[in-house]
Amino acid sequence: MSLRFRRSIKLLPGVKINLGKTGASLSFGPRGASVTVGGRGVYTNVGIPGTGLSFRTKAIGSGKINSQHKRIPFSQKPFPDPIPQKIQFILKEDGSIEVKDEWGNPASPKLMKIAREQGADKLQEWLAKQCEKINEGIDLIFNFHIDTPSPNNEIIFKREQFHKDIPIEIDFNEPKPKEPRLKKIGLFGRIFSCWRKRIEIKNSLALQCYDRELNDWRNRGILAREQYEHDLNEWKREKEIFDAEQDKLKDMVERGIYEDLEIMRDFLNSSLSEIPWPRETEISLEILEDGRKIILDVDLPEIEMLPKRKASIAGRGLRLSIKEKSETERRKEYMRHVHAIGFRITGTVFASLPKVEIVVLSAYSQRVNSSTGGVGDEYLYSVRINKSKWSKINFQNLSGIDPVSCLEEFDLKRRMTQTGIFKSIDPYTN
Repeated sequence: MSLRFRRSIKLLPGVKINLGKTGASLSFGPRGASVTVGGRGVYTNVGIPGTGLSFRTKAIGSGKINSQHKRIPFSQKPFPDPIPQKIQFILKEDGSIEVKDEWGNPASPKLMKIAREQGADKLQEWLAKQCEKINEGIDLIFNFHIDTPSPNNEIIFKREQFHKDIPIEIDFNEPKPKEPRLKKIGLFGRIFSCWRKRIEIKNSLALQCYDRELNDWRNRGILAREQYEHDLNEWKREKEIFDAEQDKLKDMVERGIYEDLEIMRDFLNSSLSEIPWPRETEISLEILEDGRKIILDVDLPEIEMLPKRKASIAGRGLRLSIKEKSETERRKEYMRHVHAIGFRITGTVFASLPKVEIVVLSAYSQRVNSSTGGVGDEYLYSVRINKSKWSKINFQNLSGIDPVSCLEEFDLKRRMTQTGIFKSIDPYTN
């Protein structure tokens, strides 16, 4: 057991100096609620006079301890503030990025620095999406002919299965309500009419409750059966519609596209509508010579509909490089696209209708007449294509084919410069 010796010197009422082994301390305050100030810090002393119970709590540490807490090693310093959740990145016209806070105000230099340092990956991902958005559809426009089907592919009907499962009848196994146990009249009931009447009322109420529960139970069984019959009839109806559509498709593929001109038209329209057109394109067609020749008029998209700018992620810095395309560059892209449209349509016709031997395709656009100033239809090119010659194209390497020069291998009417300036032509009529 260790012993501690302390001696006190009273200075003023309620104020004492305590002399101990570790040094001197100063106490002030009434007995039972005093404060001690010394080398180890500031303590509050609370006691209950006459009980021998007291509590001592450290209020403030010594200057030495506090100074140690103030010196925080560099490795333990807090990290910079994280990026606010609602920080906004805005792409400006010149490709630079404007950073705003969650209230839409321009971000402070400190916030911009934090955003660029901690959110660099997300910012790069966002820039890539903005770049893709600006360049949206350029690849499809430039290489629209690549997915053209081969005329040598055999059209085979493959019947699909009706995937909706037939409803399963579930037995209504809910237990039948139990009949109530009626209370007997007994001796008192036979003697006293009021007693008997009370028993009869209770029995009557029990029977009425049982009748309601029994009726509800029967109705639930009937509803379960009716629901199953409804679901079954609905399944049969949907399956009949599905089977009828499959039968129609089977007849269309195996007979109609060879014999019926209306079916040929519908089947071709369906095939053309499934093409992912990058810009609005309208097609009208006419089937001649018992289905061996098809004449198509194609309303091409205007050059103004094609992208005027191109974007790329700058090699240095978090920004986009956005450039306006030159008139020559836009004309060349338009020239390739309108020829790719003719290539894709022709290939779809030959692949969809095996009986067709000749396709006559004429493509026009709405242009301003330099003499009158009015806007009218002007044909840019017209081509007559024979299936036997078309079949010699290597459809396994369409990415290596230039649709502009490819159509020149057929009977082509066109007045066009190398930079894509078109002059009006008179199209083939048959």
